[in-house]
Amino acid sequence: MTGGAYMKLGACWTGTKILASFLLGKRYYSKQHFDVFFARSIDPWRYRSSAVASRRREIILQTLPRRSYASMLEVGCAEGWVTTHLAQRAERLLAIDISSVAIERARVECRDFAYIEFKEEDVAEGIPRGPFDAIVCAGVLVYVPTVDQEALRDRIVDELAESGDLLLEHQSRDYPGEVPGIVIHEIFARHAELQLLSFQVQDDYCVSLFRKGFG
Repeated sequence: MTGGAYMKLGACWTGTKILASFLLGKRYYSKQHFDVFFARSIDPWRYRSSAVASRRREIILQTLPRRSYASMLEVGCAEGWVTTHLAQRAERLLAIDISSVAIERARVECRDFAYIEFKEEDVAEGIPRGPFDAIVCAGVLVYVPTVDQEALRDRIVDELAESGDLLLEHQSRDYPGEVPGIVIHEIFARHAELQLLSFQVQDDYCVSLFRKGFG
């Protein structure tokens, strides 16, 4: 069998596993997957060198309406590509990620900020206890199966303080093993306690800002 044939067979097998995972309502991308993914190279998503990543970060920071938050939760911090910038807008910041490899790199990246706490956490299993005045979820919720999205949404909203801000930023399109960001944002928009303050799409990333409560 040629190398090209092996690649096609591997892609077919991967596609079959992804399809089976979704049909069974299970996650395809596990903690082990992300640990291996980060261990293979530093900055695997090219956050430090990508112009798109820089624009994403700027839009996230510009969309957050308040200059400072007493407490903030960052869900899916990866290696800290936006964490240091969020820290400048928070008195206390808790950053979580499913990958222990990513968490250790984020600690190094953010070593000058003593008030950032890092925690290895799988959001599909639980959310740290709040309340948080702001919660930022950038590029992470797409890895949770559709059948679990409403329950995850409810847990996130429960830990958001009254009048707190929730920012979601995800790729709009459907990729193998992922839930389209536009679907996730629509699920959050249906929550009775959330008010949609703004929505935009830039570089195929949808960005939604919600506020808890209507006071």
